[in-house]
Amino acid sequence: MLAALTDGDVGRARPRPTGGTPGPEWETRARQTAQALLDGRFGDVHASRRPEGQAVTNADQLAALWGSAMRWAGAPARVSAVSCRTVSGGIGALVTVDGARRPVSLLLTYNEAGQIAMLRLLSPDESAPW
Repeated sequence: MLAALTDGDVGRARPRPTGGTPGPEWETRARQTAQALLDGRFGDVHASRRPEGQAVTNADQLAALWGSAMRWAGAPARVSAVSCRTVSGGIGALVTVDGARRPVSLLLTYNEAGQIAMLRLLSPDESAPW
C-alpha cells in the first residue's frame, strides 16, 4: 500500500527537508486536506492528487486506508497540528490528527502547482521527518 500512496515510488516516501519555511497558505492547504479526509471527502482529496497518483490509487482505496487509520486512532478525531517545510520538489507537510485513543501522523507533499504529490500515513513506530 505504501507504493500506491507514493505514486509507485517508495523512494519518494520520505521527503528530504531542504530548509526554509513556506508561507501560511501551505499550512492552510495541508489542514484542509486532512479535514477533507476526516469529513469523508475522499473524492476531493483524490482529485487534488497529481495525475500519476490518481492512476495508482482511487478514492475508494484512499477511503479504506483512512478508515483503518481512524479505527486505530479512535473517534472523534481532529487536526491538532500542522508543520510545513520546503522539501525537494515542493512543500512537505506533517499533519497530526488526534483521535480518542492515539494520534495519527499524515505526511503530505505538494508540488509547485499545489497538487498532492504524496500522501502517506506514518506507522506508529516511525519518527516524523522533522
